[in-house]
Amino acid sequence: MLGRCYVRCGRRAEREKTMKQFQTLLAAVAAATVLATGAALASGGFDEVSLSGAKKLSEFKVVHVAPVQLALGNGGDYRRGGDSARPVDDTVAQIKAVDFQREMLEALYKGKGLSKTPGPGILTISATITKMEPNGRTEEEYKRSPSLSPMSSARVDGDGAAVRIEFSEDGVVIGVVSDDFNRNNRNRPSDKVWDEVDEAFETWAAALADLISAN
Repeated sequence: MLGRCYVRCGRRAEREKTMKQFQTLLAAVAAATVLATGAALASGGFDEVSLSGAKKLSEFKVVHVAPVQLALGNGGDYRRGGDSARPVDDTVAQIKAVDFQREMLEALYKGKGLSKTPGPGILTISATITKMEPNGRTEEEYKRSPSLSPMSSARVDGDGAAVRIEFSEDGVVIGVVSDDFNRNNRNRPSDKVWDEVDEAFETWAAALADLISAN
């Protein structure tokens, strides 16, 4: 009888040990899932996010959205399936930069106060557009290639847009995000030359508001 008791007790202890190990494994998986979900939400949907952690973005009550800068490589001639960037007129590029600044202001004003200048206690948002290609031919293309016909293949394949956004307080950088937006929507019915770029601006502005509130 004593021997049987040892066997039964040993088996019971082994089962309890296995159960505890299983519960520990489940807890670890659950924790990993929470962390992964939190990281996905915290990124706001940007490709790359780097925050110093020196100060939470969500703690700022007032933001300053600086004029959007341009660092484009759109100097190439007209391409059909080539690798050179589609040319964009400087004036048009500046207008699109203002469009993006407006999108950011509209996305942020409901949750934050807006300041015209940077300073202590103010989150400064400085965006630089590094790529911006149209889905249709631009005036700049026709200037560079007069032989192009407006009636043939007016809608062409652009390469979307890319941005780098820097967060700072009174000149001290506290975070940087970047994103490359390319939906490849060349077959989407539209007469707009800038529809994919405009979609990128709207997406980034909404993601920016989410990122700030989540961090």
